[in-house]
Amino acid sequence: WNTGNNLMKTSCRALHCVLPSAAGLQEQIVNVTSTGLGINTTSPTERAQVYGNLIVGGGSGAVLSHYSTFSTQQNPFVEIKGDPAASFGLPMLLFSAGGRSTQRDFGGTISWGSSDYSTSDKRGGMISVLYSGTNYDAGDLLFFTRATGDSGPSERMRVSAAGNLTVGTATALANLGRVMVKADGSNATMVLEQPTTGLYSALFFRNPNGLVGSIDTGGSGTAYSTSSDARLKTNVRPFTDSGRLIDALRPVTFDWKTGEKDAIGFIAQEENAADPVFARIGAVTVGDNDPEKITRQWQRSDQALVPILVAEIKALRSRVVALEAQAAHQDDAVAKLAQQFAALRIQMAERQPSSSASHLASASTSSTP
Repeated sequence: WNTGNNLMKTSCRALHCVLPSAAGLQEQIVNVTSTGLGINTTSPTERAQVYGNLIVGGGSGAVLSHYSTFSTQQNPFVEIKGDPAASFGLPMLLFSAGGRSTQRDFGGTISWGSSDYSTSDKRGGMISVLYSGTNYDAGDLLFFTRATGDSGPSERMRVSAAGNLTVGTATALANLGRVMVKADGSNATMVLEQPTTGLYSALFFRNPNGLVGSIDTGGSGTAYSTSSDARLKTNVRPFTDSGRLIDALRPVTFDWKTGEKDAIGFIAQEENAADPVFARIGAVTVGDNDPEKITRQWQRSDQALVPILVAEIKALRSRVVALEAQAAHQDDAVAKLAQQFAALRIQMAERQPSSSASHLASASTSSTP
């Protein structure tokens, strides 16, 4: 039958739609067979198969393209383009798990893998949204991969609704950070490899003031650096109070409750109580004081004590130099005394014979009748 510009013809096994063109009727624009729906193909191999561009929605930019040739490697198999004239926020591709309340925890899933599910799960990877809001308006983004020998994909990474990233675990520890990576027990938690063997920055640390530290690697070592630029400092003066702070520290031995025995170190709470300056310079990080539950640990840093130790070592060296100078002066004095004593002995030895002769002569005179 004729429906204006379109000519439709049907049979019990197929439906064909042909459109007029300059060369006459162009057949096989739409072809529905027992195999499936074909657009621009006479023999679809799937339930629906399209050769060419498929317009989805309105606007010239809303195009879902399928490229059926390998003639150019840069051409994608599927390309989705948003409508430039559309309102901001409209999705180009939307996945929904359906409306049943018992199945609304997952908001949608994209899976990759074999289409043969006759014997087992053939999914090699997935990306899913897991709802976390009570009104199903907030969700975590989950990434799954499947290792050789696994029965199905396992979660490897998650971006929470709050924007926190976890790798190797589905549960982020509260109040500890935006990124958490859990090791598998056999491999390193993270590897930072540099392209050269020269000095290279592997990691930068920043805050609103700018760069505040870095981890740098060289040919055979690693340096943990913090800001120390003279251009960032003012009111620079000598530090002379090292002895008092050193005396305030109490090194102790202890056992960790996790099992390690005879450790050597300090107690952060004691160090903070001994002098508040330790917390001010970063040697102590103040935690909570709940005796039953640790929400935020007390921590400490030996690196912050290095300037104090250097100042004390320099003070001790100055005292040693002064004592050595004093000892050298005393050595000179002792040497002079020794010389004087030796001269005195010589003088005494020289006087001894004449004194004996006089004594003998006197004795001889007194004995004559």
